[in-house]
Amino acid sequence: MQLYGAQFGNKHTLRDWGMYIVNRQDIKPPEPKKIMIDIPGGNGSLDLTEALIGEVVYENREIECEFYVIGGETLWSGLYSEILAYVHGKRMKIVFDDDSSYYYMGRVSVDQWKSSRQHSVITINIDADPFKYELNPYGEDWLWDPFDFVYGEIYDSTVAISGTTVVPLTIKQMPVIPTFLPNAAMTVMHQGSTYNLPANKETKVYDIRLTEGVQNLTFVGNGSVKISFTNGVL
Repeated sequence: MQLYGAQFGNKHTLRDWGMYIVNRQDIKPPEPKKIMIDIPGGNGSLDLTEALIGEVVYENREIECEFYVIGGETLWSGLYSEILAYVHGKRMKIVFDDDSSYYYMGRVSVDQWKSSRQHSVITINIDADPFKYELNPYGEDWLWDPFDFVYGEIYDSTVAISGTTVVPLTIKQMPVIPTFLPNAAMTVMHQGSTYNLPANKETKVYDIRLTEGVQNLTFVGNGSVKISFTNGVL
């Protein structure tokens, strides 16, 4: 039987603490932030959920993990204190072994632990961001060890610009604001507006907010530009 753990910050539950996940972690979907207005004297309600920004936004999601560890009560007491000191109340990155292409960001709390002479069980809860994030973001160095060769994606994030060049970007469910690093001064155009990108300087244009789907950016100049952002999915 293959045992699965999780990475909390720089600590791995199985390799560092000898704890593995019982069954599977319980990852709840994030609740949409619904805005419903009652219609006095009328049927139903007026749904304004997408009225403000034209898209659905979400609450945080809850994750519950139950870990099992073999060991006596004396051994577990010291380990439990170490785990509390490292994760309890902290906001950190969490990567599950069975979903290694993505990570969650959230605040961790140790809910409870049960111990006997033969084994111990600890429950850890995470108040996580609504989206999980790609472990290998667009425009960053690749981490090959955790790369998922079935579902992982490889991006060519440095693009050659010659004159007017249209660059398509595939955005997943979470809207993103990319960062640009050109090796020569150039401009980028999005939805009819043009923005200057100085040479050799990381620039984030907050008016360029890309939503789900294939989004085209038009660059004008000569050189290359590195485009960086992190995709997120539900």
